Amino acid sequence: MRYVTLQCRRGLLITDHDLREKIMCLCIPSCVVEVRSGTQTALVETMGVVKEVSTHLIAESISVGEHLLIHVGFAISKIDQEEAQKSLETYQQLMDEIDPEQAWIG
Repeated sequence: MRYVTLQCRRGLLITDHDLREKIMCLCIPSCVVEVRSGTQTALVETMGVVKEVSTHLIAESISVGEHLLIHVGFAISKIDQEEAQKSLETYQQLMDEIDPEQAWIG
């Protein structure tokens, strides 16, 4: 089966090439680069991409340098640096296996 990645809002979907099979949405570990406490948001960096995410779902305090799991624009939990690195390495391996001619990222 050939797989396709699609940018869906702020998440990543992996599905089969004709979009009829199950879709798996991945949470992506991101490093906090700025905390915006007045708006309950943070700037996070993932593989060179910086974006603003909501931190409404995280009850504990968040600090610059910590890693968060991001799902469709929301930080859903903290993750330790070692686990974040392992996840990012796995994510990169998945991306490396996708033939650019068979993938659509939009």
